[in-house]
Amino acid sequence: MDGVFGELSDDEGKHLCFTLERSYADLNALEAISPKLPAGEYKCVKGMHRLSGMAEEFETFEVMNVPGHWGILFHVGNYNEDSEGCILVGEGLGRRYKNGVMLTNSKKAFAKLMALLKDVEQFTLLVIL
Repeated sequence: MDGVFGELSDDEGKHLCFTLERSYADLNALEAISPKLPAGEYKCVKGMHRLSGMAEEFETFEVMNVPGHWGILFHVGNYNEDSEGCILVGEGLGRRYKNGVMLTNSKKAFAKLMALLKDVEQFTLLVIL
């Protein structure tokens, strides 16, 4: 499975970036995929965070009050396996070398997103599946 792909838009519907969340098997439907972040409305709060294996913290937004989960962040990554349930961002969608889908230019997209939100301390995320 390549993950759960989406699009992040502003309040006016303007495209900001593509997104990728890790997919997990849905225990109720063997063929379905299920992200950790279900449909709903969430507050996202800016703060300093460190992912496993990282030497330093970085500034990003955490999605708050996700049922059964914590620590869901926006961060850099191109592939399903680059996340344990966080939201990866990219400029586009591309083909993996083994016939899969991936995000492209993730570092650039993340930098643009954080620059756009530099004066924002929190925002509301509406997840539609």
